[in-house]
Amino acid sequence: MDQTMVRFDEPYARTNDIAGKSTIRITNTGCKKRGFTVALAATASGHKLPAFVILKEPTGRIPPRVLKDLKVPHNVKVTCSFNGWMTTNLMESWLTRIWGPNEDDVRRLIILDRASIHRTSSLQEKLKDLDTDLVLIPAGCTGLLQPAVVSWMAPFKSALRREWAVFIRNKQKTLAGNLKRPTRQDVIGFVSAAWEAVTEEETISKSFKRCGISNALDGSEDGLFHTRLAEVNVGSVDNDITDELNEECVNLILDDDSDISFNGFSDND
Repeated sequence: MDQTMVRFDEPYARTNDIAGKSTIRITNTGCKKRGFTVALAATASGHKLPAFVILKEPTGRIPPRVLKDLKVPHNVKVTCSFNGWMTTNLMESWLTRIWGPNEDDVRRLIILDRASIHRTSSLQEKLKDLDTDLVLIPAGCTGLLQPAVVSWMAPFKSALRREWAVFIRNKQKTLAGNLKRPTRQDVIGFVSAAWEAVTEEETISKSFKRCGISNALDGSEDGLFHTRLAEVNVGSVDNDITDELNEECVNLILDDDSDISFNGFSDND
């Protein structure tokens, strides 16, 4: 699982205009700074869990009249916070609403980055209750080992921009003649369509193998690593560095005498 901040306005980074112009006007609805968080999660089999949308609500809750009329698609769950960010409480809510109980009686593994909200004692207790082991990606390695960063987020955000562009092209206007701003219902629809557009087999399931998570242990699928990870694995970098890195990782995971836990912290930290 990984989280990303998105905006109500999602214009493209490039456009076309007459050569030599010093400024170019980008059409938007004035919501460029109005953001919210989306948490995306999927399994190594390719199954996508519902997107967890955290809206920014100054009161800390979605107004009841709005919530009553909100139509939430099957692949989205909606909540809110004061600033639109993930919090410790919302992370625990995500575990309850999205990750859910262990229905298959098989112990599970969840991979997260090292954000502080992923390292709280309350979260670890919650994971134990859900029969789930936690692995935290080492600092600075999300670009190598986090499937969401390596494979999902780029196509998700591209699809999100396409949905926003369609909304803008419809040119719905207010009584004053200004472009209508996307509503909560609109952005939830954007997220639903964008997440649906990310393919399960081609993008999701392959992303775990690209990051070396669900590959066959006999090395037969090591050729599926993405370029940067493959360079480390095959020793395109200095062999001494690669061997040292491999030894450090093995010791970290398997050395029972070490006072460093699997998540990289000693028991006293």
